[in-house]
Amino acid sequence: MAIGHKGETSDSPLALTPETILRDERGRRVVNPEFYGKTIRICGTVTKPQSVLHDNEHVYLDCGQHIVPVDVSAIGAKHADIPIGSKVEASGICLLNIENWVSGAPTPRINGFSVVARAPADIVVLARPPW
Repeated sequence: MAIGHKGETSDSPLALTPETILRDERGRRVVNPEFYGKTIRICGTVTKPQSVLHDNEHVYLDCGQHIVPVDVSAIGAKHADIPIGSKVEASGICLLNIENWVSGAPTPRINGFSVVARAPADIVVLARPPW
């Protein structure tokens, strides 16, 4: 096993918050590309963004200031049915979201990230909603 970020092994997900990926040390919005392709773990509350009408391939986690999409398409549709309001821990591969390339731009702009679950065990419901 190779040692990775902050002494964790390459098999262990890095426990992160979205701010770790989306903010620099001064709190400015800057996407940190260091986490691209790494196995990460985040916690949040299942939500349904208004912009999403019908999506059985993602679980959306409200992590405070950020809503993080978790792609569950590879592990089965039952994970997309987790009740809204559930507290969930999601592990998987960190993918950076890139805007469509615009001619004249030197490079594509990274505008966020998502997590791709690899196995059913990557989605853990910590608490169901109290209602």
